[in-house]
Amino acid sequence: MGASNSTTRSYSVEPDNPKTDASMDVVGVTEDVMNRLMGYEREIQRAPPQIPAPVAPPRAPPVAAPPSVPHPSHDRALEEQLRKLHDTIERSEEDFLRTFKSLRHQVDSDTGIPRRKDDCAHLADTVVNCYRDNSNNPLQCRSHVAAFRQCVLTSFTKAHQPK
Repeated sequence: MGASNSTTRSYSVEPDNPKTDASMDVVGVTEDVMNRLMGYEREIQRAPPQIPAPVAPPRAPPVAAPPSVPHPSHDRALEEQLRKLHDTIERSEEDFLRTFKSLRHQVDSDTGIPRRKDDCAHLADTVVNCYRDNSNNPLQCRSHVAAFRQCVLTSFTKAHQPK
């Protein structure tokens, strides 16, 4: 801890009551370290007492003015905006429902579903019908799906072969 040429000095502490106090050992400390420690203690004793900095009195937060009472015309303008927004939402909802019902009717009817005009159209119909019939267990349609997939791959391969 100290310089290389400092000598070790023993410092021991003996318990006041050996029966109740914990056992204490001898600690070896060099003389330089002791001098530094003692000098540090002297400097602390000589240091002038510190005077606390003056504390400014606490400032009270500015008092907020009470909220102003809106003018009746302002209320009427807000109510008018709210009514217009409500009307717009109702019109949008009606348009959405009208479009939804139209599309649902097209899907439910056979005429609304676009039909394939190739070799695999009959297999596509079997897949759709199988899914409708087995909505609780769609895995029963896997053979129909596999046949449709094979048909599509075959027709695609034929269409893209070099001529």
